[in-house]
Amino acid sequence: MWLRFPSGKGRGRGLPRCRGVCQPSFNLSRIWQLRCLPGEEHLNRVPLLILAFAAILGATVVGFSARLAMLQPYLGVQLKGGQPFVGAVVTTVDPRGPSSTILTPRDVILKIGDITGRWFVIEPADLVRDPDFFPTFAILNGFYARQAALQQILESPVVSLQLEDGRVLHVQPTAERPLSALPFDFWLINLIGFVALLAGFSIWSIRRHERAPRFLLGTGVFFLLLASTVAIISTRELTMSVSLLKSLQRTYHAWNGFFTISLIGLLWHYPRQLFRIPVLPLLLMMVLPFWLNEVFQWHDLPGHSILFQLPIFFLIAVIIAVIQWRRVRHRPADRAAYRWFSMSLFVCDGLALLVYYLPMTLKGSHEVPLAVGLGIMLLLYLGLAMGVLRYRLFNLDRWWFDVWLWFLAGVVLVSFDVGLVFLASLSQPIALTISLLLVGWCYFPLRIWVWNRIYRPSRRPVAEVLPMLISTLLENPQSASSAMAKGLRGVFRPSRLQEVAGEGEISELREDGEILYVPSLEEDKGFSLYFADRGARLFSEADLRVANSLHRIARQTEDRLRAYTEGAEEERERIMRDLHDEIGGRLLSIVHSAPTVELSGLARDALRSLRDIIYSLGQEGPLDLSVALGKWHYDCKERCSRADVQLNWGDAEEPEGISLSARQWVNLSRVLYEAVSNVLKHASPTSFDICWHLDSKVLRGSIRNDGVRYDSEQITVGKGLKNIENRIVEIGGQFRYAADFSAGTFAIELQIPLSGNPESSHRNT
Repeated sequence: MWLRFPSGKGRGRGLPRCRGVCQPSFNLSRIWQLRCLPGEEHLNRVPLLILAFAAILGATVVGFSARLAMLQPYLGVQLKGGQPFVGAVVTTVDPRGPSSTILTPRDVILKIGDITGRWFVIEPADLVRDPDFFPTFAILNGFYARQAALQQILESPVVSLQLEDGRVLHVQPTAERPLSALPFDFWLINLIGFVALLAGFSIWSIRRHERAPRFLLGTGVFFLLLASTVAIISTRELTMSVSLLKSLQRTYHAWNGFFTISLIGLLWHYPRQLFRIPVLPLLLMMVLPFWLNEVFQWHDLPGHSILFQLPIFFLIAVIIAVIQWRRVRHRPADRAAYRWFSMSLFVCDGLALLVYYLPMTLKGSHEVPLAVGLGIMLLLYLGLAMGVLRYRLFNLDRWWFDVWLWFLAGVVLVSFDVGLVFLASLSQPIALTISLLLVGWCYFPLRIWVWNRIYRPSRRPVAEVLPMLISTLLENPQSASSAMAKGLRGVFRPSRLQEVAGEGEISELREDGEILYVPSLEEDKGFSLYFADRGARLFSEADLRVANSLHRIARQTEDRLRAYTEGAEEERERIMRDLHDEIGGRLLSIVHSAPTVELSGLARDALRSLRDIIYSLGQEGPLDLSVALGKWHYDCKERCSRADVQLNWGDAEEPEGISLSARQWVNLSRVLYEAVSNVLKHASPTSFDICWHLDSKVLRGSIRNDGVRYDSEQITVGKGLKNIENRIVEIGGQFRYAADFSAGTFAIELQIPLSGNPESSHRNT
């Protein structure tokens, strides 16, 4: 069955950018197609099918390996090298094997013979698990010859065993080793290869049209093949067919060569292809001579062929890695991903060389088991998994983990079911029910717990940033763009945020996730966010959806705020028209038709106050301080002259360039009116002193009058003083008053902060 994506515009390389779950459909031109249903965009069946195929392939390889491992004479014991020169120590006896009632652990077998009386002295070299241990072809051929002699003896119907204590025991070996007798190391080595195969297929299943994932797939396939092959060789009981052993050894070295080619090819193509040359034939030509030399035994190389070529290929890999590093040093995204990728590759390979192959070359012995050496190589794939999580290696993002989780859920369910059927001898319906309960109650909670520990959301939740964004828009609608920038910084924590010219009305990922472009709330403007989490990671599709949601919410908030503001402005205009046309016209009529001068003056004052209120509600700009001082001087002088009170006025020095907002103008005008009215109403003044001083853009005012008669040395704060204080505080000023009881005077001091820039002095209503 071919697994293909339908062609179409906009899909690019790899996965199609579909917005739905992909379902199969059949036609004559394509055996498998994908159709997307809207609203279900996170499930895609093709990677899961590929993983299922990989699991079947891996199980087939492991099964074939197990079958070959069974093709050897079987005594039912596990042996290890004994004394320095002769003998083999029995470590384990299979209770169901031929030697179950004959041998016991710690017995030492010195010789083994057949029914013809032919004896074979067991040496430590006969128990070497990895023939790569032998440095020359002559020693290797001697090992094969001794293995052939052992095989002939073990093919005898009855085998004699001479022990160290002098006893001679007789055992009837079986022609094949049963499946249950395969040691734990055999299954562990195959499991390591099986996991590597699934890791390679899982990445390739999502990025099938790129070369680097293809080479990574090759490493997984050949790693399983070499692991399964070496598992047969290293876990043999005592001997096996020499022809099969030689074939397995050569096959193992071939798979190892292809694995090396795949690793070097992966370095050559990731993150960018170095040079457009056919690198695969060149690598094959490098590996093939070594393999042919092993097959035909032309020349002994230092440390045996397989050990001699490893440092050479490792040096080649280092050179390629240095060239790749020089090419990506000016590309932060590639540099971050390649740093993790190369660290995983060279740390794992280098560690395997140090703990396994180097002791074999220098000391002629294994310091660690073969399974440990292969397990170290498996860390390479775990390192790639962590790189996918953090740096989106091969541009997979976290969907790679989602595929794995779905696949492992099915594996766990099937494993529970099969285990309960065969081990507990339960019926299939009961076993399936129990396995479903165990998976639901145990596996899924454990999976969620592990996932929450591995993947902690790096961005701040939008719910934490929305209150700040909305409050900023409400407090200062003119700074909508800065509010949006503040919200984006709060959510994504980019290493840099830059305001750019608008290039679209929707957010988009650029430079493979290095940049997230988000349109601003202002026309023809936008924001470019570089590297999320202060440079720790690239932006993802999930970040893109969050950015679109944040922009949509901010846009809706701004639109509703604009509609509210426009409605408030329309209502303000209506109130202003009514005040001007109705009340203003009536007051003007009273001014002209008042029977007395006093009533006419009161009407003029009311008309002036009405005009001040209309001015504060209108859209007029700031008022220059020098003009305001002139108006206040005229009004106060007119009122004082009508009351026959002398006004001493002192203007501020150099008030040019200083402006008052509409609210400051109205409030200060009402303060002066209230102060003069209080004095004329509650005192009998002969003089009125009003002085203004300008000090560092702070307007200071002093209002002092005489003619006050105090009944006690206490001042009662009335409604007038309270109104004055409220108006001063409203515009951010300070207010205090003082009385001189002996002189009968009363003084008010004001302090108002001002601005020299008219643009920054607009009213804030």
